[in-house]
Amino acid sequence: MLRNKKIIFILPAITSSFILGILTAEFSGIPLFVFFISSVALFITCLYLRNDQTFSINLLGLVFFLGAAHLSSHQILPKNHLNNYKVLFWSGSYRARGIVVAEPEKKKNRTRFEFKVLEIEDEKHKQKVTGKVLVTDFGNHDISYGGELILEGQFFKPRNFGKSNFDYKEYLRRKGIYGLLSIKKDAYFKISAHNRANPIKLLATKFKQKIQKGFYANLPQVQASVLSAMLLGDRTGLSSDVRQA
Repeated sequence: MLRNKKIIFILPAITSSFILGILTAEFSGIPLFVFFISSVALFITCLYLRNDQTFSINLLGLVFFLGAAHLSSHQILPKNHLNNYKVLFWSGSYRARGIVVAEPEKKKNRTRFEFKVLEIEDEKHKQKVTGKVLVTDFGNHDISYGGELILEGQFFKPRNFGKSNFDYKEYLRRKGIYGLLSIKKDAYFKISAHNRANPIKLLATKFKQKIQKGFYANLPQVQASVLSAMLLGDRTGLSSDVRQA
């Protein structure tokens, strides 16, 4: 009975310690090796200390540092990540092959979408890469989630504008986006394959689109756009007056 009570207590404590470690790594800026060394030290301590109270404290500390190390390791970008190719962001146009990994946001004169880049090409060579960018396409192209595209455009680094407290660069970084790609209206654009995305997410996206079409087919424009925003999270159909209301 006493053992069961200890288990009931320790499980929430372990979960809380892991989450606290993740939050600490996210907001502290402490390097990975600090969390790694601390995890190893506490692991060895847990192996040699048998006292129940001391063991529990060290175990929670170990879980805390494991949570922090877990997040820190995932924030380390691989060598072939786009963010490591500094020349991309100041040296003209490139062709990029990749996959649309989120539902495009379509507006009157442009389409925005998250794009997982697989390969970049200039006049001299091709390079396999990884990483996501936010694409702004000014051409009238039929872009859908899961499509494999070959685009030509210019890469830019995200920037914060004005005196707003909103950190746009950090917002994109949390989504795994480290660059912007602008596609001119007359630039090279090719759809090389379809349905290259997660099949479950692709199915969910198609289902969402069917519901949205039903709204617009059976309701006035304003009501359909409000329902789409409230129930489906799609704000693209909202007028500027409704957005500001």
